[in-house]
Amino acid sequence: MVGYRQDAAPKGGYANIQWAKAYVAKPLNGAKILIPFVALKAVAMVTFIKYYQPKMLREKIQENDARLILSVLFQAENDRRLLKNFRRMRDEEARLFANDPNWEVGKYNGEKAYLRDDHMFTALQSYDLDIYKPFSFIETFCNFFKND
Repeated sequence: MVGYRQDAAPKGGYANIQWAKAYVAKPLNGAKILIPFVALKAVAMVTFIKYYQPKMLREKIQENDARLILSVLFQAENDRRLLKNFRRMRDEEARLFANDPNWEVGKYNGEKAYLRDDHMFTALQSYDLDIYKPFSFIETFCNFFKND
C-alpha cells in the first residue's frame, strides 16, 4: 500500500472560472439623490408656509404695533426736551439782554427765532404708517395654506 494520498477533484467538479468582467451595482445615481431631496424640500416648504410663517407675521405685526405706540411716546419726549431747551434759551437770552432796551426776547431781526415750522410736532411720520400696508404676496401665499 502507498503511504500518501493523491489530491483529486472534489465530487461534482470545481466551480466555473469567472473570466468575464464582474459589474458592481452603483450605490447612488442622480435620481436616487435628487428625488428625496426635492421631496424633503417640498415638505419643509409647506410646513414653513403653513405653520411658521403666519406665526412670524403675527409677531412682526405685534412688534410693529409696539414700535408705533412707543414712537409716539418717544416723539412726545423729544418735543418736550426741545421745548424745555427753547425755554432755557429764551430765559438765558432775557437774562443776557436785560439791559438793552431795543432787544426783543425771542426775535432776531424782527422774526421769531424759536419757531421752526407748523409741522414741528408731528407724532407720526409717513414711514410709521407703512407697517400697515398689506403683505401682498406673503399674505396671499399664507392664506392659501391656512387651516379653516
